[in-house]
Amino acid sequence: MIESFKKRSSSDSVTKDDAQYLIYLLEAFVNLTFSDNGISPLLGKSAIEQFTKILDPSYGSEAIL
Repeated sequence: MIESFKKRSSSDSVTKDDAQYLIYLLEAFVNLTFSDNGISPLLGKSAIEQFTKILDPSYGSEAIL
């Protein structure tokens, strides 16, 4: 899941469909990380770095343009 998320969110041109897919993946990550077992697969895969990147306001404004 995290590799798919990183690939789709790293693209220079995020489409509307990509954005919807990313939202679904983020919702899944939220649900998974309610337990320690869900957090473990995210460790060491730059997940938090990628989450931080797409939450930056400049990332969203560039994707909209």
